[in-house]
Amino acid sequence: NRALYRSLASSESFAQFMTCVKGELEKEAEETIKKSAEMQSPVKIQYLSLFVGGCLEKGLDISEGGAKYNNYGVHGVGLSNAADALAAIKKTVFDDRSVTPCRLIAALDADFDGYGELRNTLLSCPKMGNNDDYVDRIAEELIDYYSEAFNGRDNGHGGIWRAGSGSAQSYRTHAAVTGATADGRHAGDYYACS
Repeated sequence: NRALYRSLASSESFAQFMTCVKGELEKEAEETIKKSAEMQSPVKIQYLSLFVGGCLEKGLDISEGGAKYNNYGVHGVGLSNAADALAAIKKTVFDDRSVTPCRLIAALDADFDGYGELRNTLLSCPKMGNNDDYVDRIAEELIDYYSEAFNGRDNGHGGIWRAGSGSAQSYRTHAAVTGATADGRHAGDYYACS
């Protein structure tokens, strides 16, 4: 949603808007990596380290980078909601020009209260999972941006970052603090699991 609020009104094309989306994903990756580095625990995890390959051989605790494989994974939560929202923006704001950026933002701010017809329009836009290239290409682009922002980056513990698309339970916790989205999702509603 950050790209929507910061850049939608000033974007002259969907391609220009997607460049802003990519920039926001890169910023988010930087923030995540920085927060992770700041949260590194000075607490030793000695018992667990006994069972992790590499720790005994190196004489290092798992928290010190002793593990043979010490890669960090990050969950890509809400991919289908993001792709669906971007497809709805592409269709209504840029292709059909039936919705202005200001009206869309007002509807999201109101959690669609008073904007039921607009919400229905957004809900009827192409959705992931239906073998529709209109939205699937957007999802592919998002995954590419996301993986480029994380994959292979040094994690400071002898390993690298790896982007993943599994959401575990994060589709609930992240969604709980996210406002309404342009796919027609109400504020706080769960993301789709994918």
